[in-house]
Amino acid sequence: GENTLHSHDLCCDGNFFSNPQKLYACCGSGYYDIGQYGCDGYTTFLLRGSYPGQSIMQKVYQRVLPMNYYCGHNFYDPKEEYCCGCCTNEEKVVLRKGDTTKLCCWGFTFSNEDGNQACCGEKSYDTRFYTCTAGQEVIPRKAPLIPFTPSEFCSGKQFNPETHYCCGVRVVELSSKDLCCDGFHYVNPEGAHLSCCCSNVFDTRSQMCETCTVAPLPRPGPTPLDYCGSAEYNPESQFCCGTALVPRGSNNFLCCNGVYYTETDEN
Repeated sequence: GENTLHSHDLCCDGNFFSNPQKLYACCGSGYYDIGQYGCDGYTTFLLRGSYPGQSIMQKVYQRVLPMNYYCGHNFYDPKEEYCCGCCTNEEKVVLRKGDTTKLCCWGFTFSNEDGNQACCGEKSYDTRFYTCTAGQEVIPRKAPLIPFTPSEFCSGKQFNPETHYCCGVRVVELSSKDLCCDGFHYVNPEGAHLSCCCSNVFDTRSQMCETCTVAPLPRPGPTPLDYCGSAEYNPESQFCCGTALVPRGSNNFLCCNGVYYTETDEN
């Protein structure tokens, strides 16, 4: 059934405790004997001259002591976790024991995702390129454990991503005009008009790409027609003067304000 809370009972962070004789007080989510213990935030401490001996005191230890382990504003289990922090509560972080992806260097937390980091005082450093002196100074190694040049692999072949890239199984220079179409490498000679069509290439002058398929460009349609008066004509081969049609290339006519004249016409 539901607990009935009287004025002398305790509700400690949502936990109900009966306290008819008002001998106890809350400490975090637990309670403690105010005659023998004190509470500092979530931590209980034994008052001078008092010693635990009654069974009720075991309850104090069971309910309150687990709440002693706070890291900033967060509770942690000291069996599996530890607190990394030196100063304010906001700077304290709970870390799991055995987690090698994080470092705690004198209370400061650092990432160690690559597994190459180590602490040097309150700093972290990359052990491949640096070392830590006895005076907690980070200095460059005389001979780095690996070259400084970044490297990646392309089908088992090492390459520098600052100068090359991987296209399928081939390493290609970044400065190259070659094409990499869905992982397939194509040589692209100077002056060529090539482009990718999914994993293929096509010549943009004579071909087109439709849903990853290379197809020829459609042939041009019929020569466009225009009208000279009410008559159709081809403007590529004919000239319209008013309503008169003249073959282009003719040199024995004049067209003045839409009126057609031949060399023999007289005003």
